[in-house]
Amino acid sequence: MDSTTSIEVARDELLEDFIKPADELRVDCTDAGNAAGCAAASPVTSCSSSDDDVGATFVCDVCMDACGVDELVHKVCGAACPATMCRDCMHTYISTRVESAIPGVLAKMPCPICLVPVNLVRWRKRLTPYIADFEPIFEAFCSKIERSCEVKCPSCHNNRGQLPLQASSMPPIKMLPSVAARLPDLRRQTRAFCHYELSATDLIAFVQGTFGAPLDMVLLQHLVPLVHDTERRAALYMRLRRMNPFIRTNCCNAAMCFACHVSGHHEDTTCEARGDALAKDQIAECSNCGLQLVKGDGCDWVQCYCGTQFGWLQAVLATKMRQLEPRHLAALRNMIQPFRRYVFKRRLFRAVLSKVSAMVLAARKKGIETTLRRETGLARVLKVQVARWAQIVRKRRVFLDMVDPAATISAKYFWIHYWETNGDEKVELDDEAASFMDIGFDV
Repeated sequence: MDSTTSIEVARDELLEDFIKPADELRVDCTDAGNAAGCAAASPVTSCSSSDDDVGATFVCDVCMDACGVDELVHKVCGAACPATMCRDCMHTYISTRVESAIPGVLAKMPCPICLVPVNLVRWRKRLTPYIADFEPIFEAFCSKIERSCEVKCPSCHNNRGQLPLQASSMPPIKMLPSVAARLPDLRRQTRAFCHYELSATDLIAFVQGTFGAPLDMVLLQHLVPLVHDTERRAALYMRLRRMNPFIRTNCCNAAMCFACHVSGHHEDTTCEARGDALAKDQIAECSNCGLQLVKGDGCDWVQCYCGTQFGWLQAVLATKMRQLEPRHLAALRNMIQPFRRYVFKRRLFRAVLSKVSAMVLAARKKGIETTLRRETGLARVLKVQVARWAQIVRKRRVFLDMVDPAATISAKYFWIHYWETNGDEKVELDDEAASFMDIGFDV
C-alpha cells in the first residue's frame, strides 16, 4: 500500500474513530466507571426498582420538607453524590447562580452539596423531567459564558461572538494510521477535560506532545465544536486564542487580534508592546482563566471571577515576566540570582542561626538538670560550692561598700575588728549560712 492510500485509509478511520462518536467528548449522565449503563439508566427521578434507596417520599437537604419522589433531584455530580433536593430548591439554586454570574466570565455550575464543578450536559440530563422549567435558565447561563468570546468587529463595529457552535461531526482529517491509533487517548483526555479533571492547558499540551505540529492545531480546531458544554468549549477556545490570538470575525471575515481587540494581525509586534506601560503596571492576569484584572484598592489577596485566589503583587510580577522575551528573561534570572542567595542566607540566619546559642544553652541546662536528678552526691557537692560562692560574693559587696579607700589597715585586721564590734551581725550571718546549708535540692 503506498503513502497516498495510507492517508486515505487514515481519513476513513478518522471518520469512524474520531468524528462519529462525538458524544464521547461530552460528559455522560453517569461517572466514567458506570458509562456502560448510562443509556439504560433513568435520567434523574425515576421511581423504578433500581432506586431502592429512595422511598415514596424523601427529605430535601435544603428546605427539610418531605417531598414526593416525583420532585427528587439527586446524584447531581456523580453516582456517589449525597445531594437530595427537591425541584423547587434546585430551581432556586440554579437561578441564583445564573443571576450572580457575570457576563463575559467563565462561570461554573457546581454541585450544591459537594461544591465540585458539574458539566452542563450532565445538568441537563439530571434535570430531564423538568427541562421545560430549567432550559431557559441554562440558556441564559450559556449566553453569559459566550460573551467571554465576544469582540467588536473592526468592519461592522458590532459585538459578535467568536465561539464556535457545537457540532456532532466535523469534516474529516487526513492522517496516517499510526497517528490515528492515538485518537482513543485523545478521547480519554478530552473526557477528563469535560469532567473538570484536566485543565485546558494540559489538554493542549497533550495534543501537542502526542500529535505534533502542524496536526496538533488542526485537531484542536476540530475538537472545540465537539465539546458540547458551553463553559468547557469557551475555556478551550480562549486557551487556543492565547496561543494564536489572530482571528477573522464570523460576521465580516475581518482580520483582528482577539487579545488586544485591534484591527489586523500585528505579527511583528506583541500584544503587550501595544499596551500602555502605565496600564500594564496595574494589570494582573489570572493563571487559571487568563482574565486580566485591575485592582483599585483594598487587600492584596484577591479572587478572580473563576474562583482562583492569588496575591496581587505576585500576579502582577508574573504577568510582567510572561511578557519578557526569552533572552531578556534569562538575563534577568542571572542578575537576580545573587540577591536570591543573599535573601536566603539572611532568612536562614534570622530563622536558625540566631537561635543556635539559645538552643545550646537550653540543651546544656537540660543536661545538667538530668545529671543532678540522677547523681544525688553530685547535687550535694554542688550545693556546698554554691553556698561558698554566695558567701564570697556577699563579703566582697560588704567590703566594697564599707571600706574606706584611704584605709591603711589590711582586710584581715579590718574584719577582725569589725566582727569584734558587730558580734550580733556575725551571729545573724552564721545563722543564715547554716539555714542555707539545710536547704535541699529536689532530686
